[in-house]
Amino acid sequence: HRHSDGRWLWVRTTVNVTSHAETGHLVSYAYTRDVDAEVVGRMALESALDNEVDVVACLQVSSGITRVIKAQPKRVLKTGDIGSYEEISLRVLPRILEGERASYQRQFSLPEVYRQLAKTGAYTILFRAKNRQGELRRKRMNIRYLDETRQQVLFVRSDITAVYQEEQRQRRQLTRALKEAEQANLAKSEFLSHMSHEIRTPMNAIIGLATLIAGRAGDEAYVRENIAKVDMSAHFLLALINDI
Repeated sequence: HRHSDGRWLWVRTTVNVTSHAETGHLVSYAYTRDVDAEVVGRMALESALDNEVDVVACLQVSSGITRVIKAQPKRVLKTGDIGSYEEISLRVLPRILEGERASYQRQFSLPEVYRQLAKTGAYTILFRAKNRQGELRRKRMNIRYLDETRQQVLFVRSDITAVYQEEQRQRRQLTRALKEAEQANLAKSEFLSHMSHEIRTPMNAIIGLATLIAGRAGDEAYVRENIAKVDMSAHFLLALINDI
């Protein structure tokens, strides 16, 4: 239903039909009730079924009025709060880190919100804010139109601090594992380089002695002496291989 101020509202019309006591003619009675807050609230909550959600709000596009549908206890915004978009969005500003407030205001400005929604139909903002205890928390605001009529904009804010911390823990773990793998690979390369040198020495001795023996095959004493050296080098090479 279109309100006189231009807003589109959800309404419920009920029709009762009965018969006239005297004439027996059918008589109908109809009445219409404003259920906009009820319907919008239900749709918004159904769209934000997440344990980490701490604030859900809806912006009426035509009027600029924003209503907080749900807010976790002890938040700056409270369930049922109603006001202009600027008033509601700026209420959180004192909790934003001082150096990030200008960026927060720019990203949450209505022109920027509508520009981003026109591009992709959805808009996500990540920011940091302090809670009542002064602890720094990481927040994610998901913004989209409530339905295809595009008369309401849905804002769903989630606390992603635990998710962020887990991602950082996994990233540190991955970095540490990568460093350990690089160190292991370097140690492997150094080991193979060292073993290559160790194996090459007795192998060269065996090859050299074999060449000498082949050149003096008729000298029995010379051959016997160098065969012993070949045997010694071969056993040394076998010991190296067994140690690998």
